[in-house]
Amino acid sequence: MKMTHDSSRDEPNGVARYLALVPDFQPWRERRGDSGDWRGYQAYVARVGHVLAVLPYLWPPFVEIEGLVLNRDHLPREDRHAYLQQFRDRGASDGEIEYIVNHVHVPDMFLNDPDRDAVDAAVYTFFAGVMAEMWAHRLRSLFPGREFAVGVADEESAPQVYVYTLARPT
Repeated sequence: MKMTHDSSRDEPNGVARYLALVPDFQPWRERRGDSGDWRGYQAYVARVGHVLAVLPYLWPPFVEIEGLVLNRDHLPREDRHAYLQQFRDRGASDGEIEYIVNHVHVPDMFLNDPDRDAVDAAVYTFFAGVMAEMWAHRLRSLFPGREFAVGVADEESAPQVYVYTLARPT
């Protein structure tokens, strides 16, 4: 599994460091005083529906279709063969198809967040790194013996998480 690891995700204050860059966290924290840590913030603002809606991004339903490992949620429900054939007809390799179908632009996950554009790009890059690490674990559990490239592209502007197969088991 090819992937870079950002050790800041492992720091005790890793989440808090990036949460401090989110516009609505600081005012909340100031109202709470020193007791305003990320756990309190999560308990105060998190809604079950929001967390459930994000889970498929963090732990995607990867499936194998026509030898490709693809996120099932990114595929049409009907005529998947024709959908994939469109890529092949344009000369796309299997890896390119996997990359295109599977990739997620992290800021686009929050299109209706009124603070979306005010969130520091480092937050989206941090989030993308966490997603990539979770995808790597998910893929390893679903497809043992297969080697994947999992990573984050466009880290400076609009990070996207991607995956494609490097080697298939023989």
